[in-house]
Amino acid sequence: MTIKEEFEQLPLSWKEAFVPATDAEKAEFANFLDELDRLYDENPEATPARENVFRVFRLCPFESVSVVFLGQDPYPNKDWACGLAFAFGNEDRPQQSLANIFTELELEGFSPKGTSLTGWVEQGVLLMNTSLTFVPGHAELIDKWRRYTSRVLEKLSENKDTAFLLLGSAAQKAVKAKGENVFKAGHPSNLYQTAKKYFFPQADKTLFKRCNAFLKSHGRPEIDWSRTK
Repeated sequence: MTIKEEFEQLPLSWKEAFVPATDAEKAEFANFLDELDRLYDENPEATPARENVFRVFRLCPFESVSVVFLGQDPYPNKDWACGLAFAFGNEDRPQQSLANIFTELELEGFSPKGTSLTGWVEQGVLLMNTSLTFVPGHAELIDKWRRYTSRVLEKLSENKDTAFLLLGSAAQKAVKAKGENVFKAGHPSNLYQTAKKYFFPQADKTLFKRCNAFLKSHGRPEIDWSRTK
């Protein structure tokens, strides 16, 4: 299917989050998806595969989102990018950002296994990038995507019981929400790799545990961060 056809297969709640109900906005977004399809035809190294561009939204219903774990853009490698932010297509060799996230989780007492991260998504963790595609030589797509993904983030932030995990300045700038449901830290690609250090600079050194504490205090299930698949 084309990228546009993949989008049309999404539940109505996600489609409405991406695009307002006006005919002009719908036509503009449809033209953007057509442009993406043309670029994919011209660039065999574009990532992720067409069927995975909206994958996270197929796997995680809008009504089920309890944590938004925000990334920037897909891995620039077709064997790695799979449509879920930070997830890694090669189960045997995680990319460094995910390896650093796993190290932090282990320091907090969790035991993540496997790099697909579908176990997180099944629990309501939306592993979303602000740009859903990577096309070599077309950096302008980043800003084009953010016009639409910013709408999704704004819609998600209307639920004050939803937690936001924002690693790095780009993710933090993308989300306007502020308050006890927003958890910030440095981007994992720049983190220390010494086993005796916590990578994140919060005073209590428990980013994921504090996220769970927030969910619990609002009557939502805690995330089993060890369950990655």
